[in-house]
Amino acid sequence: MPKKILLTSAKANMIWQFNKRNIKILQSLRFQVHVATNFEQFGSMSADENEKLKKWMHENGVIAHQVDYLRKLGSMSANLKSYRQLREIIKTNHIDVIHAHSHMAGVLGRLAAHKEGIPAIYTPHGFYFFRGGPKKNWLIYPIEKFLSRYTDT
Repeated sequence: MPKKILLTSAKANMIWQFNKRNIKILQSLRFQVHVATNFEQFGSMSADENEKLKKWMHENGVIAHQVDYLRKLGSMSANLKSYRQLREIIKTNHIDVIHAHSHMAGVLGRLAAHKEGIPAIYTPHGFYFFRGGPKKNWLIYPIEKFLSRYTDT
């Protein structure tokens, strides 16, 4: 039975723009690939591209899951809803590892992986903590530092 990996991103455009090749690599390593993202508020791509992504995933055997992520911090209730959706996907589909992309998916994905006792990979897309960077970016540094203990790779 193949190992199951869940790629997650707050918006579907991250999967379309950055992760199609990663999906193919994971499949070549005999992983069953699941994707959890927001296909309804899909980010910086057109509705047509969103449909192409869903079709590409279906044609390539990728299992899609809708998670109602908000892009930014959102509200506590919206984030709890996304967190619960992720945990349910992990439990129901017997996911072996989670690979999170984007900030909110990274935070919620690592917390869900920790709670479910599975490894977490986090790929940040951008460096937000750098000398001379905006002060507001540094406000989330304590969260990232804390979550590093729940990040395996």
